[in-house]
Amino acid sequence: MADGSISGITTNQRLRLDLPQVTFALNDLYPSSTTYAQVYKGNAQLGIVGTIVPGSAVVINDSIPQDRVLIADKYASVFDSNGRWTMELVTVTPFGIDRLAYVSFDIERTITVHGTLTSIEE
Repeated sequence: MADGSISGITTNQRLRLDLPQVTFALNDLYPSSTTYAQVYKGNAQLGIVGTIVPGSAVVINDSIPQDRVLIADKYASVFDSNGRWTMELVTVTPFGIDRLAYVSFDIERTITVHGTLTSIEE
């Protein structure tokens, strides 16, 4: 059975201007599967379709399970607003869709400069 983990971001972490490098560890990916990380606004919910994190998709066409480690560090563009977000690993197999791991965190890119609110765009 496939499993995975997300490291580099922790549950309830508050992210400001610089987003950390994230590592996706994927184990025993099923033959004929597609696995990817996605993000969406809000807390974790099953069945949500989010935005795929650039560089996180893996397609396994081999006949034996595979392991992969992927690193993402240029993914800031997938976040279009401040607030609560969830990042999750999803695998799609001939048997259905399974969530392998998730982490929910907060993004706050608005800073106060001399009493004025400023949003930082990346």
